[in-house]
Amino acid sequence: MNVPTVEDVVNTIEVAFAGVPRGNGITLHEADAIDKRLSDSERARVRDLDTETRWEDVPADLIARFSCQLAFVDGAGYRYYIPAFMRWVVTNYHESRSFTVDSTIYGLAHVANPGDCPAVRALPLLSAPQRCAIAKFLLHMSTAAALHADAAHAQQALDRFWGRYVD
Repeated sequence: MNVPTVEDVVNTIEVAFAGVPRGNGITLHEADAIDKRLSDSERARVRDLDTETRWEDVPADLIARFSCQLAFVDGAGYRYYIPAFMRWVVTNYHESRSFTVDSTIYGLAHVANPGDCPAVRALPLLSAPQRCAIAKFLLHMSTAAALHADAAHAQQALDRFWGRYVD
């Protein structure tokens, strides 16, 4: 199996997730409020801080800072944010110290485990090309990124679930 390059992974993500709307999905600031157990009114207030309407425009500093917030979004929010996180990770893992690199992999690895997680809630929303893009991301992270990321979890995610979508 050929290891996809960074460019190939980014291109696959951008094509597969082109036009995915956030809609009413939970936003990153809102997910942070949920994590911190803030009130509903505070949650509504911070939701307004996420002003982008395209996943391609999610600020890189938010992705790096909100490393674990994907765990608190709903299915629609996950489908919207996972391409932004994967693209950021695959282009920044060499120099980043953000936990986002590994937490993005961990979130995808949890799909194969019983229980409820955002990736599981997003599965019915993901198209075949989107699932393929996730698999290609994990394949790259399990091999080429092994010195910079948790390659074992990326491989585990492929072995247990996402590998069936590798083209």
